[in-house]
Amino acid sequence: MTSRPLPLRRALAFTALLAALVALPAFTTTARAATLEHDLQQGLHYLRTADLAVDSATVEKTLATRPALVLDLRHTTADDDTSATLGRLLSRPPATVRFARLILVSKATAPSLLKQLATPHPGVVILSAQTEGLTPDISVGTTPEDDALAYDAFASGVSLDKLLSGTTPQKARYDEATLVRDHANGTNGRTPPADEPELEPAPTSDQPAPADVPVATVEKPAPQPVDRVLLRAVQLHRTLLALKKL
Repeated sequence: MTSRPLPLRRALAFTALLAALVALPAFTTTARAATLEHDLQQGLHYLRTADLAVDSATVEKTLATRPALVLDLRHTTADDDTSATLGRLLSRPPATVRFARLILVSKATAPSLLKQLATPHPGVVILSAQTEGLTPDISVGTTPEDDALAYDAFASGVSLDKLLSGTTPQKARYDEATLVRDHANGTNGRTPPADEPELEPAPTSDQPAPADVPVATVEKPAPQPVDRVLLRAVQLHRTLLALKKL
């Protein structure tokens, strides 16, 4: 018995479906994941959300149960109502006496969220890359472009261990425990200075190569992205632990 050929319309639909399935892995490796969580050790938890309206229940539960939390809102969308709800949640301290809510933002954070976070909340510290128009509590010495690369790298499968493997050459020039205490009291305190520049340029030789000697050009591999904003939040948490503020 011979099989009948599929009608043209069904054949085209099947072909389109197959093409979509083949293209799907390439899309998911570059898209920003909606929600990501990670244990940053020593009691610090990490939560990232891309859409606060979708993840509101998860955010509410995490705020209530995690005394030390990094809440990543660098590329989070939210409307006015959802942002206001987050503001109310941040006004409620968790059951523990000591807590820290380290919130990461960027220019891509929803304006309504940035407006809510401009109001001091107990135990909240805002961090971002050095960005014109943003006034966080801690401005980290990295560019918005490098910050976005590191953010996307985690969603693409790069482990946080690798993204946090860098070092920050600068040290904070203010008392971080005082900053958190000011926020716990509902006051902004003074605005801390931005981190110092990342690295000085590498020295170059004063003696040029002879004209008749060809200079080989070696392609350097792309540097491993480092999430310096998240790294700064982790360092702040470790400082508070060392000072027995958590």
